[in-house]
Amino acid sequence: MSGDVDAQIVKYEDWAAKLAENIEDMARQRRWSWAYLTGGIVAGGIGWRFNHFFGGAAFTLGLILWATALYITYMRTWYYQNELARTRLEIEKLLESSVS
Repeated sequence: MSGDVDAQIVKYEDWAAKLAENIEDMARQRRWSWAYLTGGIVAGGIGWRFNHFFGGAAFTLGLILWATALYITYMRTWYYQNELARTRLEIEKLLESSVS
């Protein structure tokens, strides 16, 4: 019985490490999402000189992509943090059951 619990603990710890890695990856992606806004501003400024519609559309596209990227990464981070907390609780329960 203890071998099964030990194997489960190892699996949960591996999963917790993967979730922590995913949280770090979301932070990295969030930092890069500013490139969408910057690209939209630059492309909008260049496009504005030729045609106001294209300049405004390029800026709006950059703004929409930036907002969408932030929303997705924040929601995924929230999910991963909740899952990590639940995983840590399961590890604690398994450790308590293996001790008793």
